[in-house]
Amino acid sequence: SVTKISSKKALSVTKISSKKLRIELRGTDGSSIVIQGVVHGSSVSIRDVSDAIEYLKPDAIVLELCVSRWRSLKQRKNKTSIQEEIEAIASASRSASLRGGSVAGLTAATVGTLFAIARQGAGLEPGKEFHLPLMHAKAQGKHVILGDKEFITTISSVGNKDHFIQGLQALAYGTSGNYISLPKAMFFDHERRFEFAKLSILVAIAAAPIAVLPNYLLTTLSTMTTTASGSILQQVSWTFNESFLFDLLFGFASIFLLANLGQVFLMRRDIVLANSILDAFELPLPQTDRNKRREKQDQRPTPRVKTVLVIVGALHVNGIVNHLITTSSSESSSGSRTIPSSSITR
Repeated sequence: SVTKISSKKALSVTKISSKKLRIELRGTDGSSIVIQGVVHGSSVSIRDVSDAIEYLKPDAIVLELCVSRWRSLKQRKNKTSIQEEIEAIASASRSASLRGGSVAGLTAATVGTLFAIARQGAGLEPGKEFHLPLMHAKAQGKHVILGDKEFITTISSVGNKDHFIQGLQALAYGTSGNYISLPKAMFFDHERRFEFAKLSILVAIAAAPIAVLPNYLLTTLSTMTTTASGSILQQVSWTFNESFLFDLLFGFASIFLLANLGQVFLMRRDIVLANSILDAFELPLPQTDRNKRREKQDQRPTPRVKTVLVIVGALHVNGIVNHLITTSSSESSSGSRTIPSSSITR
């Protein structure tokens, strides 16, 4: 099924903090939404999340998690060995391949590898930015909404060819849209800049073998051609022409992949997350047992949630805000899940 984002609220942006990757929206009915962007596992983002909780004191918290990722987060140990990381990546890749095909399996392995590099090399702790709001919700009896699409559903869409231009636009808009700019956030915060530099260097080192593999294959093939023909001139000509053609095709493939990732990981999920935020306002206001007994006595209408804190990756912030205030995009129903505070163990 497809549902329109059609909020009954007239939402408007009231505060923007590029440095903190935070945007606040208010509705004409007095409702308030604070969207806190994070760099997953960053100590700076964990600090920003703590500050956002203290600032808003939310009735409900929407997290960029699906049920499977939430369960994985609950089960993950504080310290994980490299061997355990490899086993987890292999298991996730096999599971994704069985359910979504080889592209899904490769995508799961790539995502898992990136997070493993962040944990083992850069000292980041992806997922820890969600621990604090989970613990706050458990202690205060607040609603927690798992607002994201299931991970396997997301990666199963990788490789689809539709919305090519929109995918590139989603990447560009997520990085530096109308509201916050990631380059500015990195520039103005030296801690964030340092963490980003560490992670970038490690990812570049890990990706180096993949980058040199095509040239190695081309060199090997050209050598085989020369051996077969005995012509050095033919080798040079073949190498030049094939290298140029390969680089051209590789460039187009890279652009297509970026567009596809922008569509699958940003554009579609932004809409799902926006729907989940609106779902949160349909929940009853969390109350103490005393207030619940009083409500039963006077039979007044159940008050609804008024303040919602949203914790999402920084690339999602601009897109989510845009969908909330334009209310014109469509995507499959959010399928968000509200978890009771008694189920929160971390």
